[in-house]
Formats: sequence, structure tokens, C-alpha cells
Amino acid sequence: MKTRILIIVVAVAAAALAIIFILHRPLSGGKAAKKAAASVRGESPKTIVPAKKTFQKGMGGLTVSIKNAANKPQYLRIKAFNADGKKTSIFVAAFGAERMKELPAGRYDIELDTVPAQIYKGIEVKEGKETVEDLGPITGSLTVKALNSKKKEASVSVKIINAKSDIMVAVIAANRPAEIVPGVYNADIETLPRQTIKDIRVDGGKETVVDLGVVYGTLTVKALDDNGKEARLGVRIKNPASSAIVASTITNRLFEISPGEYDVEVLSAPVQTKKGVKVNAAEDTTAEFSISAMSQPAPAQRIPAPAKKR
Repeated sequence: MKTRILIIVVAVAAAALAIIFILHRPLSGGKAAKKAAASVRGESPKTIVPAKKTFQKGMGGLTVSIKNAANKPQYLRIKAFNADGKKTSIFVAAFGAERMKELPAGRYDIELDTVPAQIYKGIEVKEGKETVEDLGPITGSLTVKALNSKKKEASVSVKIINAKSDIMVAVIAANRPAEIVPGVYNADIETLPRQTIKDIRVDGGKETVVDLGVVYGTLTVKALDDNGKEARLGVRIKNPASSAIVASTITNRLFEISPGEYDVEVLSAPVQTKKGVKVNAAEDTTAEFSISAMSQPAPAQRIPAPAKKR
């Protein structure tokens, strides 16, 4: 009896294994067949065949590739103008670099949103084809480095001016690289007073760095009255050579100013002046004044409001 039960169990187990093998074989065989077919065609099973570009009748495609000073893509805005062969071009479309734009077949001038803007002429777009215009690195990089009185990056604007025409082409921030069309420029650094660097050459595909070092020192104009208390008065900072006012502030307040020699006026009554006050880069300078009660401007008197009519 026990022998018969054992034979039945073995038979059932063998049948189950046979069923599992039969079910598993077509699946693995199917995968193998797919791999074999791909191998015969010389393709990977994951190969994606790119779709063929198609265009509407009378249309073609234009892709403009632009690089920056680091030879990386610049995703600039582009305007396309149809060149009719005369003195004018007619706007057709705006699109971005590195992306194809479908356009009617014809001849185009394109305007690139660089600093300053550039125009490329005579680009041919043919029907049913994509025209790829690789312009390469069309800008250079300009960085104007400047440190404040604490020798940290100064927060100051820089005006970029065309050296030949004296026309401003851009306003950039100091210590930040800016992509600019190759050329020769002057830079006006908006310090107090303003500083100018002339004839900066920017070359395409290259980085240009102008390091100004420390562009500020600090000046504090101290004013104390007869009791040793701080007097709050206006201050004018003048250029000794021209007497032009280069900065204004108030007494007993530290502020940053470009290194140099200045005349300092405190607007007491009468005005008090210290000449030849020297301010050095990254250093603190103090100009002290003694203000008597008689020399301080009288406080403005309030004019009483007119009485209301009853």
C-alpha cells in the first residue's frame, strides 16, 4: 500500500515538472528568436531609427548652431527676414538656436540676439531639405573683476561702450562673465567717482578678464558738537582739481568711495572744509570736524495751519 502511494506521488510530481517545462519553453524561445533576428539584421534590440524629416510643399528647414566663448551651445533668440534682393528684408519668423524652424524656401537674413545684435546675410533654405548653419563661437567672454573695501566682490554695474562710436552696448555686473560680440570696448565702472578703463579687446571664442583689484576705501566724516555729541549734517565730497561734487553723504556715517584725494565740505553755517583728504584702497579714513551750536543750521520752523472758518 505504501509503495503504491509513493509511486502515485512521484508520477504526479513528474507530470507537474513536464507542464512547467512546456509552458516555459515557448517564452524563452520567443525572446531568443527576437535576439537572433536582431543579430542577423546587425541591430541592437533597443536601436531607435530616427524619423525622416518631412516638410510641407514649398517649405524647408533652418537650424542655426551658435557657440559661446567656452565652445558650448548658446540658445539665443533668432529673427529670420526674407531677403527679396532689394534694399529691404521682410520679417518671417522668430525661433531659437539649436532648433529647426520650418520656413518657405528662399534666401534669408537672420538677426541674432547677441550683445550687440548681429546680422548674417544670404542663408539659403531649399525646399524639402534642412539647412544647418553652424556659426561657431560668435562671441567672447568679458569679466570685470572688482573688490570692495573689505576685499570681497563689489556689487557694482559696468557700462560697456563701443570704443569707436562711444555708443553704449550693454550694462553688465562686475565679477560676472558676459558674452559680447568681438571688438574693442571701453568700460565705465559705476563707482563713486566713476572709473573708466579704455580699449578692452574682446576676441571671439576667448575669455577676457579685466582685474581692477580693490576699487573702494571707506570714509567717515565725524562731526561733534560742543557737548561731544554727534551732529547730523550734510557732506559734499569734491574733486580738488575741478571742485566738481563726486559724492554726497551725511556726517558720522561710513561709506565707500574710490581711492583718491578729495576736499570734504560739511554743510554747517558757515560751511567747513578739509582739503586734501586721502582715501586709500581697502583702508578706513576719518575726517573730523568740530561743530559748535552756533554753526549748526537752525531747525526748520513749523508754520501753523490756518484757522478753520466757522
